[in-house]
Amino acid sequence: MCYAKQLSMGAAVVLAAAIMVSPVSASPAASSAPDARSTNEVSYVDLDLATSNGEETLNRRVGYSVSWVCEQSVGLESPEYGACRKSAASLARPQVERAVQRAHDIATTGMPSIAGTTIIIAVPK
Repeated sequence: MCYAKQLSMGAAVVLAAAIMVSPVSASPAASSAPDARSTNEVSYVDLDLATSNGEETLNRRVGYSVSWVCEQSVGLESPEYGACRKSAASLARPQVERAVQRAHDIATTGMPSIAGTTIIIAVPK
């Protein structure tokens, strides 16, 4: 294996180790956005988003989190529940896309072009 490839693989390993510092959260996270009613973090440090299996798992986690946030925010039986899910999912979608792009960047170049390890699910006021 050539030295440049070993170096880029080493950088990816160091980066992956740094990413794992972020804790997995299954409970609501404190929101940095003052206009959010309820938020939740979805960690993906344990997933390989460069694979379809990893991406599917992240999408499933985000879906569960969207449901949880909206249930906490407006209630499962609320007429607003469907709109809440749609809104929260649309806010999460770009974060998922960036995370997957980042994983593909790391897989192909060994260097990320985008930083991040969690997706924040939020419901706007």
